[in-house]
Amino acid sequence: MSEDKRYDILGREIKDGDICVGKGTGRDVIGMDVGIWCGKSIAFLGGSKRSMGDVFKVVNPSKEEIEIADKIKADLSKRKEENKKKEKTKGIPLSQLTVGGIYEDINRQLYVYLGKRKVTVTCGSRKRVEEGNCFSKIYRDIGTSKSEVMNQITWIQYYGKTNIDILKTSKKLISLKETVDLTFPIKTTCSIWNEDYTLTVE
Repeated sequence: MSEDKRYDILGREIKDGDICVGKGTGRDVIGMDVGIWCGKSIAFLGGSKRSMGDVFKVVNPSKEEIEIADKIKADLSKRKEENKKKEKTKGIPLSQLTVGGIYEDINRQLYVYLGKRKVTVTCGSRKRVEEGNCFSKIYRDIGTSKSEVMNQITWIQYYGKTNIDILKTSKKLISLKETVDLTFPIKTTCSIWNEDYTLTVE
């Protein structure tokens, strides 16, 4: 069998658009579900795509299965058009971003721009230093007041992972929502699994 082609559990070739039943495995995974083959995975209602080991091609689909497939195809087409629009959308130039500005990107995610900074994370004798244009993800459900923004900037996770994206270029930010007054350097310490971490943004 060709490695470039995909076959179901009966050895039948599967092509894009074919209605399939996929069998999922693992914790909190739906056992079986109907979808359509798309690339190297199955697309399901709701927009999710999953790669599945066991796939059964539906050769003579019922009316209900055809209706499900049509809804999935319509959703995929809509998402494709939305992605095209996003690709054409121009972000705010990096030179025009304001430090402390809370911006929305093309996916409606909020980020606060920290400017070009050096970010250092230390834990004992271990140290990680990165430099670049810094953006910290901001969650609407947490809030956008200064104290809430600072809590999100200084959030340290397991193994010293932070909430700050450090880039050579910029993010595709399309609108300024509000601004907060930030003072640098920003420094915080916390203990995770009995290890003390220090984050410094300067």
